[in-house]
Amino acid sequence: MAALYDAKGDYDSAEPLYKRALEIDEKVLGAEHPDTAIDLNNLALLYKAKGDYDSAEPLYKRALAIRETVLGKQHPDTAQSMNNLALLYKAKGDYDSVEPLYKRALAIRETVLGKQHPDTASSLNNLAGLYYAKGDYESAVLFFERALEILEKVLGAEHPNTVVVRGNLEACRAEMNEK
Repeated sequence: MAALYDAKGDYDSAEPLYKRALEIDEKVLGAEHPDTAIDLNNLALLYKAKGDYDSAEPLYKRALAIRETVLGKQHPDTAQSMNNLALLYKAKGDYDSVEPLYKRALAIRETVLGKQHPDTASSLNNLAGLYYAKGDYESAVLFFERALEILEKVLGAEHPNTVVVRGNLEACRAEMNEK
């Protein structure tokens, strides 16, 4: 139910439900259970969507710590937690904290999922977006191109994710040409 309210943008209705789910899972499954990490992540996503970054950050960090401990430092879900925390830092404009998290997530995904996996392409796209935001267009283009190559090969040229990355690459190239 919380996810439905969240999807509708009714954060005030979703928040207590997410908190209750977290409370139940902590009590029944324990504070270090992977499902507890999911609950923490869901609540953090809600806070981020509301612009309450200070409330989201400790939840993302706790979810990441649980996943590193329980699932391991090389698990795809651990990479996802790194990515989520990095997205928060990017929204806050803390680019120095973003890059190492994106790079770690990329390394995990390349190692565990492979260099031709859509999640690996997502990590490449995220890094490219960071470089683009920082004005490092040459690096951004290289990462956008790698992501696009993977997605075209694996998902096809017309897949929505492929189209998004292609648009990102085109916007970056246009920005480069204006400079």
